Amino acid sequence: MWDGDEETGTLLSTLAAAKPGGRLLEIGTGVGVSTAWILQGMSDDAELVSVDLDEKAQAVARKYLGNDERVTFYTMDGEKFILENQDKSFDFIFADSWPGKFYVLDETLKLLKPGGL
Repeated sequence: MWDGDEETGTLLSTLAAAKPGGRLLEIGTGVGVSTAWILQGMSDDAELVSVDLDEKAQAVARKYLGNDERVTFYTMDGEKFILENQDKSFDFIFADSWPGKFYVLDETLKLLKPGGL
């Protein structure tokens, strides 16, 4: 496991583990470093949706993590995903990109289930 920011990774794994069987959302897949940490903490029956606009970066994550049936990758703008999925809800949201963190923050928080992280 990449240890460039082990404290953040450990936190992500711990938070994911706190939602067994949960539905998790990651905005900003990148090359999948945080995705891997989240998957490490997830239970076998949890699911992760990971969104990124950068197809080349996300291809790295797909290559190394795409065989894990718990993760579904969407290559699209995070803001568009958030706005188009207001009927969905998640137990955990990790916004590691401008959308969800700075843009459409209120809409992102509406996706969070009560008691979600």
